[in-house]
Amino acid sequence: MREIWIVSNVPPPVHGVSAFNAVLRDQLRNRGVTSRIFRVGTRGALTELERMNARKLVCDAGTLARLALAEVRRKAPDHMIYFTPSQGGTAVLRDAMVARIARVSGTPLVGHIHGCAWLHNWERGGWRGKAMLDALRGCARIICLGTTYAQRMATATGLPCVGVNNGVIAPVDEPVTAVWRPGERIELLYLSSLSKSKGLWIAARALRELRGRGLPARLRCAGLWGRERERIEFQRDFGCELADGTIELVGFADRELKQRLFREARFFVLPTEHHKEGQPLSLIEAMASGVLPVTTRQGAITDLFEFEGWEELARPEHRDPIAVAATIESFARDQERYQRASGRCIARHRQALAIDRCVDNVLRILIEA
Repeated sequence: MREIWIVSNVPPPVHGVSAFNAVLRDQLRNRGVTSRIFRVGTRGALTELERMNARKLVCDAGTLARLALAEVRRKAPDHMIYFTPSQGGTAVLRDAMVARIARVSGTPLVGHIHGCAWLHNWERGGWRGKAMLDALRGCARIICLGTTYAQRMATATGLPCVGVNNGVIAPVDEPVTAVWRPGERIELLYLSSLSKSKGLWIAARALRELRGRGLPARLRCAGLWGRERERIEFQRDFGCELADGTIELVGFADRELKQRLFREARFFVLPTEHHKEGQPLSLIEAMASGVLPVTTRQGAITDLFEFEGWEELARPEHRDPIAVAATIESFARDQERYQRASGRCIARHRQALAIDRCVDNVLRILIEA
């Protein structure tokens, strides 16, 4: 296996792409595959994601210079470049430069798009659209999240796109056995960036609706704020629930806290509308833990669910907090039905969404490339 040069994000900060890359590198090391990191993208707070600034520009330019110099010093094509193309913004120029460096040096290039906004932004055209396409034209393969989006990409662009579902390590040693007594509080968990686009307000209003229906419930929200103005707005809109503890903001969830949150949760609520949504790692972690997800069909989420009855868990109607509350109530009042769905989520993770399966598929594509 050739050495893999990873040109992408790594923690900190922790977000979907950087978290995946950290796990990917560990998996490569465990399999005896040598890798090298060329770090690009955000190095500061999560609020800097998708925003260009002078520090990021200088750091990325330095990384590209190191990459070009490393290519010059290599006397044989004993490596390949794996990178995560941006889905828009000025970072597409960086991607085009990565592709050019690979093309000039004759190094195989594989892109891995961690989201489903690429087509929408590319279709807008202009210089960004041209740069986006130039970057992908240099790829021997383009990994997309899920077969559905890969087929859409291939049809629209004619490029060699391959679908691979995300994968995670189960956050708990043993999946949750969800049995609770009548009248016991139902624990809801939201774990993602704290933002409207990810569905935080919908989750909070669903909590309010459930309590209005007489169901004791608590919503725990784990993650960091992307925008200060949204933090202020959320505290204003849900001040009563925050004061009485029915909504709890727990901040960033490290490994230990995440384990506890998933062990205690019964429903994972992620009614996302995020325009760049792909396949959220936290959603797969919930499935692996046996915590029932209540989500939308945004991005490539539907490819995560390929089992009987999944349509009840991932519904377009879950952009409405009343629909979210209704789904939670229907499963909460029928534990046998809940446990069937929970068991199917656990089985789906083990069969198709474990990190080993994901890395196997990525490595197969890298070898073919």
